[in-house]
Order: sequence, then C-alpha cells, then structure tokens
Amino acid sequence: AGVTTTTTLVDPCADVECEEDEACIDGFCVPATGYEVDFGVDNDASFGALQFDVVYDCREGTFDGVAGDATCMINPVLNAWGAFNNRPCDPVTDMARLTTAIATGSSEIDGPMIVASCRYTSAAGELPSTDAFDITVVDATDPFFIPVPNAAVSVHAIRTVAR
Repeated sequence: AGVTTTTTLVDPCADVECEEDEACIDGFCVPATGYEVDFGVDNDASFGALQFDVVYDCREGTFDGVAGDATCMINPVLNAWGAFNNRPCDPVTDMARLTTAIATGSSEIDGPMIVASCRYTSAAGELPSTDAFDITVVDATDPFFIPVPNAAVSVHAIRTVAR
C-alpha cells in the first residue's frame, strides 16, 4: 500500500500585522499602492440580476482599468456573470462612473453578501473612505425576474493590496 503524505502550507502573512498603508506579501510588509473595494448587497433577499453604478471623485483616485477592462471580479462563490465598465473622468465635474451588471445562472445571490470586488488606486496613496463611493442601484430582480424593492448596495470592505 502507498503512503500518502499531507503537507499544510503555512500562510506567511497569518501572524504579520502591517501598517494601514502597507500590505503583507510573503511575510513582509511592503508599501501598498492599491486597494480592493468589496461591493455587496445589503438586503436579506435573493437576487437573480443586479445592476449598480458607483460614482466617485477621480481627483481622489480611480478604479483600475478603463471601459470594459475595469479590474473587477464577481465573488467566486457565485455562479454568475458580470460586466464592468469604468467610464473616464468627466473634466467638468471631476466625477467618474463604474457601472456593474451581474446575472446569475442556476444559482442566486443570497443577500446580504459581497457580490464583486474592484481594484482601486488612491491618488493620495491612502485608504479611501467608504463614503467616497456614491452607489445607486439601477436594477435588481429576484431569480424569477420580479423586482426586488428597496435593493441596496454598499461598500462592504476596503482592503490594502500590493501590486
């Protein structure tokens, strides 16, 4: 009979506490240049489709990637498709808009939960506040395409990441 050996990989950052403007990479604190912004539904409801816009001041920073190349991803626990569009900064208002559309396949989004995460670069090199992002739900339906009343999306977390 063969012998099976199990090796547990230790997270080198498990016991490392870095400053707010740093991220742990391979056990060492390094200056962070970016952030991961987690967006989530706040409602205790089931969603089949969700669209929301995030308006932000581009003088303070910007989501990474332009147009359809926005550096965002759907929460991997969801069986869902997503589309993101980071519209450029308006030179008159200094505001930019990130649009998000998520549709589920054979599953559903059971709120409250994080639905998407996007990379963000701060112009000031500091952690953005959650109120820097003005979020509007454009459309929200349950898995049977019935509108979800009073659907709300907010920033659930902002994490420091290194590049």
